[in-house]
Amino acid sequence: MRSARVIVPSGALKRDIVRLHRLPEERVAVVPHGAEPEHLACYAQREPGPRPGILFVGRLHFRKGILPVLREFVRRREIDADFYIVGDGPDRAAVQEAAAGDGRVKVQGTIGRETLKSILRATQVFVLPTYYEGFGLALLEAMASGHACVCYDIPVVREVLGDCGVLVPLGNAASLVDAVADLVRDGPRVAALSARAHERAGRFSWDDARSAIERIVRETFVGLESGARSRPRPAPQSQAGESGPEFRRT
Repeated sequence: MRSARVIVPSGALKRDIVRLHRLPEERVAVVPHGAEPEHLACYAQREPGPRPGILFVGRLHFRKGILPVLREFVRRREIDADFYIVGDGPDRAAVQEAAAGDGRVKVQGTIGRETLKSILRATQVFVLPTYYEGFGLALLEAMASGHACVCYDIPVVREVLGDCGVLVPLGNAASLVDAVADLVRDGPRVAALSARAHERAGRFSWDDARSAIERIVRETFVGLESGARSRPRPAPQSQAGESGPEFRRT
């Protein structure tokens, strides 16, 4: 990797890049993404529906882990909540098949920003059953809008969510749905986690990210210029060295 510096959004991703590409740690800088003001504003504009709402936002793909969670949710008929699934991907048909006949499940596909904000305002619990993330922007959006978040316990989720949500063992869909079922029956706990997640999300600022990137770019160029000045210049070549031997008249 020839880059003078590499900027990544999380410490978890930095550790992976350093390990996989054998880069010096000082060449990789961490600049987290920021929370969007429109998502932070959803917290004060919440419009709960007639019953609790659960939300997943992400690509419908094996790595995101949604299919086992959906199947477990469908099996658990006693959970009195709507489950909104937003996104598209190669597992779309399997998701629709798993959801068929269960009126609680609302498969939304790809939707616009205003529709997403409407769903963010109407739901209370967010699930992120992903096996790997570089950051988890959907998680930050859910935190900003005031969701109680239930996620698989992976390094980047611990980094972004902190202690403001519920973590369950990686890959254990039954445990994740158990945690969701507990939350939809416990309004005060949902409210407490919601407030903490919203407050934490507000610390992730795009202004801070921009300032950090500008500083890193300046420092990098200063370092490159300093290094170029300190390197010895090659001795100038003669014309003969450039175009072949020089013949003198005798």
